[in-house]
Amino acid sequence: MSSWWVYLFQPSCPVRPRSGWKLSNGNYGGYCGGGCCRLYAHPRRNYLYDKDYDDVDHDRRKSSLGRHLFLRWLLRAHPRKKKPLASYNCRGTIPTTSCTTVPHQSRPLSLQQRLENYLVQASVPRDDQLDFLQRARRYRQQGMLPVQCEQVLIEWYHSYYQALVESFASNHHHHPHHLCHQPPIEEETIPSTTTTMMTKDPAWFTEVMFQVLLELVRRCCQQKYIFEPFHRSIRQPFDYLEFGLDFARPVIHLAQSTVWNARHFTDTIPQQLQRGDNVILFSNHQSEGDPHAIHVVLENLGQSQLAYAMIFMAGDRVREDPVAMPFSMGRNLLTVYSKRHIDDYPEKKAEKLQHNKKTIQKMQQLLQQGGNIIWLAPSGGRDRRDMAGLVRVADFIPESLELMRFVASQVKPAVHFYPMALKTWDLLPPPDHIQVALGEKRVVRYVPVGIAIGDPIEETEWSLFHTTANKQLQREQRARYFHGKVKQLYEQQLRGLDQ
Repeated sequence: MSSWWVYLFQPSCPVRPRSGWKLSNGNYGGYCGGGCCRLYAHPRRNYLYDKDYDDVDHDRRKSSLGRHLFLRWLLRAHPRKKKPLASYNCRGTIPTTSCTTVPHQSRPLSLQQRLENYLVQASVPRDDQLDFLQRARRYRQQGMLPVQCEQVLIEWYHSYYQALVESFASNHHHHPHHLCHQPPIEEETIPSTTTTMMTKDPAWFTEVMFQVLLELVRRCCQQKYIFEPFHRSIRQPFDYLEFGLDFARPVIHLAQSTVWNARHFTDTIPQQLQRGDNVILFSNHQSEGDPHAIHVVLENLGQSQLAYAMIFMAGDRVREDPVAMPFSMGRNLLTVYSKRHIDDYPEKKAEKLQHNKKTIQKMQQLLQQGGNIIWLAPSGGRDRRDMAGLVRVADFIPESLELMRFVASQVKPAVHFYPMALKTWDLLPPPDHIQVALGEKRVVRYVPVGIAIGDPIEETEWSLFHTTANKQLQREQRARYFHGKVKQLYEQQLRGLDQ
């Protein structure tokens, strides 16, 4: 068998069989070195074949040239069948046997490689030599991009560039030790150190990111992506999650960001999830960038796995606005229509209520599985400035809390509730007033963010207001009580009113 393998796989090529077996029919089988191709060789017949592609002409495979062409087609064309081992990679030294279908890397990609992947995977045109502003104008003139989207992207582009300039000026490349209280990790293994790997040219980085974003937005304008009640993060063929993180990391001032009660993120919650319990975070909501800001902070606490696994309850705004849609496609989402906007278009209210019902059913299934963490904003939207100009935590909707409590009571695994406060308003401030129309203004800033998490809510705290006979009054009092917990974290621990 070994002579067959050596003959069919060049000795210098890393794509070689790493396991094999003899079948009852006399054939030999094995996996290629990349683990993506399940191959079979017949010891008495002079050809190699793949079990799932028997429709290929056998005569072509019998000759030496046929074997070579078939092997080349086999390793390039068909999808991965088995996850490769970490010690192998499929980037062969011989072009005819390079296995391009396996997205495995033995080491994390550098930022330069990731940016190149984004450009290729998003199919950004390069032959015309147009910059972002020129391309956005051309797409608008050709009717492929609405005028409002063009204006939002251009304004965002200029503010993003200014934020990157400030990022470099403040020596953002130093790793924030105070976030994790752990020895620094090697730079090449920390995906969050985007600015250290970034070329020292904010204009170039901004240009690349917005060229890619423009293509993604154009696609969403031409063919709207439909989010299911439970949307899983899309990582292939385009990695929407990593793109969103690379977009967010350089504009978050991690050196001055704060995490209060971080032990719950580093110890308590991971242990609860490990034993099959569920965690639900009751939080305020301040920015469209909240999911990515939370992720960036958690990965700097050494909790990347927790950040990737987190499921966010998402309203209709971030799912229907073409500019926000690419970032939403990268997150795990439970999609709902919030109470704030469910009556915006009365003719669609019944459809929205049916969608919410399916989402709640899916959430119950996830909690029944166990080991899931869900982030929820019971206010149903982002915090806004009040008449005094202060950014206060928006009131919680009693029905949101009661619904979560009811669903948690219907599943077998334990569900732990935590109050959580975010201070992210300055990162990407929302409009001053709630808007019905899509296409809100976006101005990003280079600022620190803050996260504070309280101790888990005890079961007795849910029953504090049972003495009141009026159930609606009970719910309102309970909502004010939990709102007060988040408000205290926000105002006292994060000093959120200083924004």
